[in-house]
Amino acid sequence: MSTHGSERPLGARRYIAMNPNPHRSFESLRQASVRTGMSTKTLRRRIAAGELPAYRSGRLIRVDPTDVDALLVLVPTVGSVTTDGFTRRPATELSWVGDFVAGG
Repeated sequence: MSTHGSERPLGARRYIAMNPNPHRSFESLRQASVRTGMSTKTLRRRIAAGELPAYRSGRLIRVDPTDVDALLVLVPTVGSVTTDGFTRRPATELSWVGDFVAGG
């Protein structure tokens, strides 16, 4: 590999340019399981399904905590703000629902 006047090989420069945070943190499946409350079996299933990127070093499997966190999605509930920016209101606040429930 050529170095282009620096100590670092050109391949490493490309890696850093493509990955703004070259010093990523990783955790074991057990640590991810304890932190998120998901079982290690579920994490392994997500890896096998291609939904969770994983990295192997020998026997050890490591995952990036941000990738694990991306598996967790907000469940919309009454009164929560949705991804489109609208606030959901309880059904009883909608005029036609109140008439329907009251039998009117």
